[in-house]
Amino acid sequence: MNSQASHSEVRRVFALHCAAMALLGMHVGVLGIMPVLLRKTFEAGEWQTTLATMAIPSMAVLTIFWNEVYARLDSRRFLIGLWLTNHVPLIGITFCDQAWSVLVFFVVSTLTYCGINLFYADVLRTCYPAVIRNRLFAVLNSISLLCTIFSAYVIGRLLDIYPEAFRVYLPISVALAGLGVFLLIRIAAQPVFARRHVDHPQQPLWESLSRVVHNMAGVFREDRNFRRCEGAFFVYGLGFMFCNALMPFLVCDKLKMEYAGVARSTQVSYHLVMLFTFLVGGYLMDRLGAIRVTTWSFVMVIFYPIGLTLVADEASLTLVVIYNALAMTGIQLGGTMVPLQLAGRPSHASMYVGIHTALVGPRAVIGHVVAIALYELTSRIELPLLLAAILYAGGAVLMIRLHRDYRADTRAPAAGPLPVTPAAE
Repeated sequence: MNSQASHSEVRRVFALHCAAMALLGMHVGVLGIMPVLLRKTFEAGEWQTTLATMAIPSMAVLTIFWNEVYARLDSRRFLIGLWLTNHVPLIGITFCDQAWSVLVFFVVSTLTYCGINLFYADVLRTCYPAVIRNRLFAVLNSISLLCTIFSAYVIGRLLDIYPEAFRVYLPISVALAGLGVFLLIRIAAQPVFARRHVDHPQQPLWESLSRVVHNMAGVFREDRNFRRCEGAFFVYGLGFMFCNALMPFLVCDKLKMEYAGVARSTQVSYHLVMLFTFLVGGYLMDRLGAIRVTTWSFVMVIFYPIGLTLVADEASLTLVVIYNALAMTGIQLGGTMVPLQLAGRPSHASMYVGIHTALVGPRAVIGHVVAIALYELTSRIELPLLLAAILYAGGAVLMIRLHRDYRADTRAPAAGPLPVTPAAE
C-alpha cells in the first residue's frame, strides 16, 4: 500500500469498491446460466454447450496480452474498453434465434473477461494495508456473491415463467455493469491509487509481449515454489474443468431440471455458502497464510466429483454443491492470494497474478475437450467425473508438498530480483 495513504482514503476506495463489486456481481449470475440457456431454450448440441462452458476460463490465456494493454492505457480508458467489449456484446443475444448466433456473441464477450482482474490486483496491492488485505478481499467477494445469488435466482424464475426473458434482462445487466465500471473509474481517480508508481512501456506491443513471455519463463525457471504452485493448480484445474464441462449435461439431460431448480441447486446454493465462508477464509488466510488454507481446500475438494456421480435429484445435487462450496473457499481466495504471497514485492504482483490467470486457459481447453469426448464415447458422466477426482487428488498431493517445503523456508522466494528483461526505453 502507498505509505502516504490515509485511513479516509482507504475507506473511500473500499466503499466504491464494494458498490462496484455488487453491480458487477449481478452480471456473473447472468453469465452462469448461459450454458443452460443454450442447452434448454436454444437446444444447443454437446459441443456448442461445451464451447459456452469453456469460453470464460479458456480466455484467461489472454491475460498476458491484456496486462500489456493495461500497462499502456490509463485506467479510465482500459475500464471503458472492458465494458464495451465484455458486456455490451451480450445485447446482441437479445436478437438471436439460433444457438450458434448466441454462442458467437457470448464468446466475443468473454475475450476481455479476465482483464478486470488486473485492475483488481492493482487496487488490492496499492490501496489496502497488507495486514487486512485478505479480509477486505473476502468481504468484497462476499458482496459480489450476494448479488450473484440474487441475480441467478431471479433469472432462473423468470426463464421458467417466460423462456424469452433473456431479451429483457440482458440489456439491464449490461447497463448495471456499466454503472459498476463507472465506480471503478472513480477508484482510479482517487489520490491513493493515482500516486502509485507506474512504468509505461515504450516498445511496440508485440515486442513487449515477447519480452513478457520471456520474463514468465524466467519466473518459472527461478522461482521454484511458484512453479510448483502452478503445477498443483494445473492438475487440480483439469479436474475442475471436467466437472464444469459436465454440469449442463447433468442438470439438463440426466436430472432434467427446470431453470429455477438449476439456479437453486448450483448458482444460489454454491454462492450462498461462499458468501459466509469467504469471510472465514479471509480471516484464516490472514492468521495462517494463504498457502496453508489453500492446501486444506485441495484435499477437501477431492470428494466433490465423486458426489456428483451419486446425485439423483435437485436435493442431492444441492447437498453436493454445498459441500463443494465449503471445499472451494480456500481455492477461490487462494487463486489470487497465493500468487500475491509468493510474489513478495508489490511490483511483482501483476506478473504473478497474470501468469496464474493465463494458465487457466490451457487447462480449460484440455479439460473440457477431454471430458466431453469421454462423455460422447460412453454416454455417461461417471467415468470423466471419477477421472476428475483422481486429478483433484494429484493436485492435493502436489500442494501438500509445496506447503511442507514452503513452511520450512519462510522467506518469500520472489522477494529478490527476478530474471526480468526491462522494457526498452
